[in-house]
Amino acid sequence: MAKNTLSSNGAAEDSSLVWMVSLNGFIIDARSLPREIQEEAVDKGLIPYLPDEETSWENL
Repeated sequence: MAKNTLSSNGAAEDSSLVWMVSLNGFIIDARSLPREIQEEAVDKGLIPYLPDEETSWENL
């Protein structure tokens, strides 16, 4: 039986809520953050995976 995850079925791209993180008291879309901060967010389990270039903030 296949494990259903956000990244495997595309739900993460469809839901902007999974990308919202608190940074210095502000709620912000993690896709708009620098890559280094995105990597830290993944390591801490705050976002499901690192967005690639095609799903970055500028291309939404």
